[in-house]
Amino acid sequence: MEEFEEHRSQDIAIAEVIDSLNQIFPEISENQIGFIYHGTYNVFEVKSEYIFRFPDKLFRNPKGFDLINKEVKILNLIRPFVSLVVPNPIYISREPNNPFMGYKKINGISLSKCFNKTSNSDKTRIAESLSKFLSQLHSTKLVQKLSSNKVISKKFNFDEYRQEWQRFYEDLRKISFQLLNKRQKEWILKLEYGHYNIPRPDMSIFLDVPFQFTKKKLTTARAGEDRDYLLGNTDIHEQDLEFQKKVRQEYLEIVEEDPSVRIVDCSDGSGQILAPELVFSRIRGLLFP
Repeated sequence: MEEFEEHRSQDIAIAEVIDSLNQIFPEISENQIGFIYHGTYNVFEVKSEYIFRFPDKLFRNPKGFDLINKEVKILNLIRPFVSLVVPNPIYISREPNNPFMGYKKINGISLSKCFNKTSNSDKTRIAESLSKFLSQLHSTKLVQKLSSNKVISKKFNFDEYRQEWQRFYEDLRKISFQLLNKRQKEWILKLEYGHYNIPRPDMSIFLDVPFQFTKKKLTTARAGEDRDYLLGNTDIHEQDLEFQKKVRQEYLEIVEEDPSVRIVDCSDGSGQILAPELVFSRIRGLLFP
């Protein structure tokens, strides 16, 4: 549990906190201040209705002052684009060497404190809310808004960013999907095609290649600019041939359960891969029967 920020002690003296808050609440006392956690910020609940954040000691300087002001700007920009409640800073220090900010407390509790006691239905509701929030947070309109306000660099390419995360999602989906039970898989498909209305493909084609061909390709040295991100290493698909077998079996089961998923046998019957033109011919036969 040590990884949770709630387990880190504050690195700012309570006397410093009181001194700063006296500017806003002249009668503030120590028993009206409760420490919550210490991450990038030391976070305190004040008078049971406010949250105040004081930067870690490494940022109690002009750098931290700039960090807070940039965050305030970002919070104000994203607020109209997301459905979850976003903090609205109303107290912002103007002293570069004593940066802090405060806002009305948003009611709730850290998941790290209650996750194991949370019901499955509530976990599902939380997951749906988070996925919706993340989708809104990465929307084209919001990214353009942040870019036009110079919050993110104009060199930032949203399409490349989206494609990168789409590739990551597809890789993660391939790995995790096989570990789910039938009910969990149905939930994911319902979320994608029902809740988010992602267009459902009329047909998906699974190219079933001979395992010996797969093994040969994955055990032979590979190169190319498209592999630069691996820094000379292998990716997860190349590291475990047993994983490849499990992935193939998963697709075979999907073919049996979903009539929109069709299979193309890429083997010549003797365990060898078919010539590309023959594979193409079989695919064409599915598309134009």
